[in-house]
Amino acid sequence: MSRSMVRQLAAGIAALMLVAASISGFGMRGVSAQAGNAVEIKNFQYTPNNQTVPVGTTVTWTNNDQPPHTATARDGSFDTGTLTTGQSKAITLDKAGTFEYYCRIHPEMTSMITVAVAQQSPAASAAPSAAPSASPSAAPSAAPAASGPAPLVEASDQAIMANSVTVARVVAAQDGWIVIHVNTPDNKPGPVIGQTAVKAGENTNVKVMLSQMPNAGDKVWPMLHIDAGAIGTYEFPGADVPVQVNG
Repeated sequence: MSRSMVRQLAAGIAALMLVAASISGFGMRGVSAQAGNAVEIKNFQYTPNNQTVPVGTTVTWTNNDQPPHTATARDGSFDTGTLTTGQSKAITLDKAGTFEYYCRIHPEMTSMITVAVAQQSPAASAAPSAAPSASPSAAPSAAPAASGPAPLVEASDQAIMANSVTVARVVAAQDGWIVIHVNTPDNKPGPVIGQTAVKAGENTNVKVMLSQMPNAGDKVWPMLHIDAGAIGTYEFPGADVPVQVNG
């Protein structure tokens, strides 16, 4: 997909499709992304494997696997230490950001947690007038773009590395989410397999962890959503609908 095609998004929903060129990394079982404060370690994976929590949340990792594991942030911001079977470790996350973490004993185990700052949405007019359809096969409803920079999503076909995709550039009029939807048989955005918080303004090289791995050649939809419900918690189907530009 060329950059010129991407820039044509000003005429419709701020989203595009990209193609998974190849698959690499540890294959994980599909788990729906969700918010929460408890993570289970079992079958060599973290569940949920992609979650969003407000700043100040205490997250508890519990090892229900036979081997020992850790949950260690790549940037060193948190580390549960070695957890044997049945052991738990609670950590209060007081720093906003998106953090990838892994098991130091089994580095192929990776996950992502987004710690979001709760704040008032800057544009109440961006809230949807009606609840979106919950049908996974239907294109999601969209909210008008808030005042501010023109929303934009730029991405390209890529290999999937470490169970994630990278969206090269996201411009948002208000705080929101870059969300990855699978592609339905009728070439529309379907269920969500990953999301990452983005700030108002320009965001570059936004990494999104996936809860479900597409096959090589599959298309997915990176789509900009608003954060309009419980601020800092991803809600879709719900208030956090996709951004729409120029109708």
